Amino acid sequence: MRSANRFKDKSTDGVFSWVVAAVDGLFIKAKAPCAKETKNVIAKSAYGIYVQAMCTADYRFCAMSVISPGSTNDWVAWTRSSLAKAVARLPAGFHIIGDAAYPIGEKLLTPYPGRQLPAGEDSFNFHLSQLRVKIEQSFGILVSTWGILWRPLRVQLGGRADLITALFHLHNFLQDEKVAPIQLSEEDSRSGLNRPALCATQRTLPDGWGTEPAPSRSGETPARAAIRKALELKKQWRPDYNHQRNS
Repeated sequence: MRSANRFKDKSTDGVFSWVVAAVDGLFIKAKAPCAKETKNVIAKSAYGIYVQAMCTADYRFCAMSVISPGSTNDWVAWTRSSLAKAVARLPAGFHIIGDAAYPIGEKLLTPYPGRQLPAGEDSFNFHLSQLRVKIEQSFGILVSTWGILWRPLRVQLGGRADLITALFHLHNFLQDEKVAPIQLSEEDSRSGLNRPALCATQRTLPDGWGTEPAPSRSGETPARAAIRKALELKKQWRPDYNHQRNS
């Protein structure tokens, strides 16, 4: 309940009042594996691991999964992780939020697809993005804090998941304790100038992973419809400044 209250505080007029987490994926580059390992970690643009994670409104990671090859799509990584099952067990009325790469569901709210949307749907998307950005910011804090993520991981395949999990735990510790950052030396500062992008440039499925039906981005769920109708009743639309910025 505390997590939902924190998201409600961040949402304009408390529109999203029962959100407990935001979800997204993070691509972490790794040193190319040897031939016998390529069936486990493969990507067209770069080798790496794809992490699914959820965060609170306070930039703390509350759940994560490190099981997917780097080229996995968000929705495939999501359905294959334990996170989807955990979210399905949330009490009635609570839900998480994600971007359009995820399938819409009663416990997982995603944006309405398309452009030039009706005012109510456009307003829903704007207010959802206000909160969903928390996971992107959490990933940004994580990557900028730990220099080991600024370049491909040079760790054996079997130890990468443990290393990444440890970094997520350390991230939470720093958020809780508000530890002052360590001053980097001039040499360390220069070595981190070219930091990696936070996502893979290509999301093709690796060999041997088969295919899954594409997620439904249309349709409707009672939770999404209720929030949209509340916005319509209050005539609470996307602010003009945001329209101008995106035009």
